[in-house]
Amino acid sequence: MSGRKRNNAFTLLEMILAVSVLSVITLVSFYCFNAAVRSWIAGTSYINGITHADYILEQVAMGLRSAYYPDTGKVEGAYGMRLEDNGQDAAARDVLTWVKLGSPLVGADADYADIPHRVEIAVRDNTSAESEPSNGGFAVRAWRVDLQADDFDPSQVPFVALSPHVRSMNFRMLDPAHEEDDLTGELKWLDTWDTADQTNRLPRAIEVTLYLDGPTPESDPVPVRRVVSIPLAELSWNPRRQGRPR
Repeated sequence: MSGRKRNNAFTLLEMILAVSVLSVITLVSFYCFNAAVRSWIAGTSYINGITHADYILEQVAMGLRSAYYPDTGKVEGAYGMRLEDNGQDAAARDVLTWVKLGSPLVGADADYADIPHRVEIAVRDNTSAESEPSNGGFAVRAWRVDLQADDFDPSQVPFVALSPHVRSMNFRMLDPAHEEDDLTGELKWLDTWDTADQTNRLPRAIEVTLYLDGPTPESDPVPVRRVVSIPLAELSWNPRRQGRPR
């Protein structure tokens, strides 16, 4: 056989080229895998936040539907609803307080769960000077209405955090004077509930909006909204007088 014997070994240039291609493929694969993992983590965290926020929203709705108003004729202001309006939309930090019965928001083990007690819900900052870091986010505090000491101060009752994923909270009350627009038929809402004839009574419906953390710290808050009707609202506006036939 004539001719030179063929050399089957790789040349240095071929080795360098193969290593370079392999490095590029590995780098691209790593970034794709890393992006997929980060997206999966963010998506899982977002879904968990939505699920938890839905639980919080259901607790608020159950608490509002459990609003208590005594059927004893004219009632002074101890049993009404009070709204502290602190902004609108995603910047809102409204504070709502009302009297209720039952375990929503306070737990069945609370010693006042089955008697009238006032609850207050708010969104707290983790860095707030007057609270511990664990009290940030959506928080609630509660106390029984009756049988309190003369020097009892509700502002000294500590908040209990229920969800760190709620950034802000907004409430709107159904207008008791004009529940619907005469022309469009749309419901009319109030951003405040602070006059004497309102704070001593209950609105017929409340629009509750919670703004949740987005999938990333840079994301805009995600709104979760629900309209809740108040069963005893009609009684608070039209109390039945003691002694009158029912």
